[in-house]
This record gives sequence, structure tokens and C-alpha cells, in this order.
Amino acid sequence: EALAAISQTVAALLSLIALIMSLWVFYRQQRLNRWQLRLHREDHIIQWSQACIQLMAEVEEHLNLGANLPSNDYIQLRSRLSARIDEGRLYFPNLQDPTYGELKHEAYKGHRQEILDHLVDAYDFLRRLQEGRLGTSQSEVRDDFNKLRRAFVSAAQSAIDPRTFNRIRA
Repeated sequence: EALAAISQTVAALLSLIALIMSLWVFYRQQRLNRWQLRLHREDHIIQWSQACIQLMAEVEEHLNLGANLPSNDYIQLRSRLSARIDEGRLYFPNLQDPTYGELKHEAYKGHRQEILDHLVDAYDFLRRLQEGRLGTSQSEVRDDFNKLRRAFVSAAQSAIDPRTFNRIRA
């Protein structure tokens, strides 16, 4: 009887240890899955940001050639920028505000996030430039657009937080 009681106690302890180990492994796996999902999202945001930066660099190079671009160039650059803005909405949805934009489509209700504001500013800048509503010199136009690009890069860096990311990877 004593031997049976001891063996039952040992079996119960082993079962408890196995349960605790299973829960610990499950918890660790869930953390790993969340981390991998975050990494995957960050990779997509980095790719999207790189495409936006490339497009803005292309606009700057066009501006270096002269502010009087052919109309088709403006249309092409603005349409590509518009597409990047809408792509960005997939990663940075509008901040909810029940009173602002309530009649708009779902993705456009609320307030746009700062990172997208910089791209919209660049889009509007190109529209004003094409319409001749920027009465500044070519170098000022170039410098003004460069400020928009730098603001976007800074916002993208804040969204990705590469310093923390690199510290964790190291």
C-alpha cells in the first residue's frame, strides 16, 4: 500500500511537471509566433517605406532637371505616389474619430496618421508645382521637396523603431 501511494504521488508529480512544461512551451511558442508576426509586418513596412523613398528620390531627381516637367511626368509621379499612400493605409489605418469623415469609406474615416501626411503633402506639392502655384526658385522647390522627403524618412524610422529592433537582434 505504501509503495502504491508513493508511485501514485510520483506519477502525480510527474504529470504536474509535464503540465507545467507544456504550458511553458506553449507560452514561449505564442511569444515566438507574435514576434515572428511583428517581424513579418516590420519587413512589409520597410519594403513599403523603401518604395516610397525611392519614388520621392525620383521626384527629387526630376526637380533637379528643372521644375517644368511634362504634364505626363507629373501625372505618372502623382499617381504612383497616390498608390503608395493607399498602400500605406494598410499598415497605418486612420485614427478613429466618430465625428470626422463619418460619411467617407471605412479606410478614410478618422484622422490620417502622420507618416501618411508626409506623403500626402508630397502629392499636394507636386500638384501645386504642376499648376504653377509654387512661386519659388528651382533650388527652393528642390529644397522644399527634400524637407518633405526627410520628414517622411523620419516618420518611417519612428514607425519601425530600428534602434530597438537592432538592439534586440544583436
